[in-house]
Amino acid sequence: MLSQQEAERGLVHSLLRKPGEESYGALERLAALPVAVTPEDINDPKLRRLFKLILENAYQEVATSTKLAAQATGVDEFDLVAGTESVDSSALRIYAEAVAYHSARRAINMAASDAMQDAKSKKPGDALDAIHTRFAGISLTSEEERIGTVAERCTEGQHILAHRQQSMANGEIRVAFVINRLNHFVPYLLPGQVVLITGKTKVGKSSFAAQLFDYNVRRGMRGAYFHFEDTPEVMDLRRIARQMATRYDGVPLWKMLGTVLSPADQERIQEVRGEIAGWGHMGTEIYAAGWTMEQVIRTWRRLWLQGRAADKPLDFVVVDYLNKAELTPRKLKAYGLFAGRGRDAELVKQTAEATGTIAFLIQQEGVDGTPYETKQSAQKAQVWLSLVRERLPNHSLDPMGQAIVKNANMGQTGAVPVEFDARWMAWREL
Repeated sequence: MLSQQEAERGLVHSLLRKPGEESYGALERLAALPVAVTPEDINDPKLRRLFKLILENAYQEVATSTKLAAQATGVDEFDLVAGTESVDSSALRIYAEAVAYHSARRAINMAASDAMQDAKSKKPGDALDAIHTRFAGISLTSEEERIGTVAERCTEGQHILAHRQQSMANGEIRVAFVINRLNHFVPYLLPGQVVLITGKTKVGKSSFAAQLFDYNVRRGMRGAYFHFEDTPEVMDLRRIARQMATRYDGVPLWKMLGTVLSPADQERIQEVRGEIAGWGHMGTEIYAAGWTMEQVIRTWRRLWLQGRAADKPLDFVVVDYLNKAELTPRKLKAYGLFAGRGRDAELVKQTAEATGTIAFLIQQEGVDGTPYETKQSAQKAQVWLSLVRERLPNHSLDPMGQAIVKNANMGQTGAVPVEFDARWMAWREL
């Protein structure tokens, strides 16, 4: 295995700066792009296309860089991208270099070539210079400063590329946005916030929920994340194992719940658990195959009661509920806003009020069973929001009962529910 010094020299100075290649100063400027920038913010059509292509190519390149950095440092890929305590600063610096340079360089070169060819430009470098002129946000004057800044942006969570924290005008509400591999923003959560995220099919709602959960537990909040799936896929078992290995108040989650996974799945979990010994945070992830909402609520309550007894109550709960057999239009409304009269709806409402946790429910369709595409559906969503304010006035970010999300793209402030589209970092108030 390479020593850290050899790895740093080999990866940073050889792999990322091959002999004969020109300086990639433009990539340093790319790393300084404000995260609030979206393709729609760019007036120049050539740059707009370039930016889109960069986003489209970025994830694959980051994945490649992660493997290279892991090989060079001898650190597990997950530990590397998560920035766990087992990863020393040298490994993080190397990883930051790999992400910021190897990934961005290849993505930009591919995108710039394509964009400039379409624009019939003879100088691909013009696009990079224009990016610097239009979006220069940070002046990095030294090697150490540059690496440190990039490392800060590259190690917040799983393949997270950049982050930004912003204080609201009143100084009390703080919202952070993280741009991750799917190019969407993840806000800070505050205890007692009730949020409903809705949107069209395949826009990334579940991915958003997973990132929301992961990011907030990493910053010290206690959360539970309920998945509803028929059977967790084998390809997800390693990720599931990491979460299931987490101990909540000293009790292994997968033993406490027993039937979360099938016996066969639990055996596979046991096999890989040794690889991730010692990993954990204050989050609890639950794969609830075939559960009813009542089972979720009871488990939710049990987790909260156990935490309260240990003076460590849950701060938030994420529920990703996609069991089509149970999601009738009436129940969608009831679960989504706690506004229905059904027994399950009351259980959700009472549990949220009693525990003070966030109830974050993911819906596939609107109350009428159709995606949020029509003006009529948007009007219904506003009615639902009024019901949230009326029934749970204390479960929100501000005293007015309005859960606020700051739109980092357009500078707008709106209430949730919002229509969420992960593909282009779009928050749109309904």
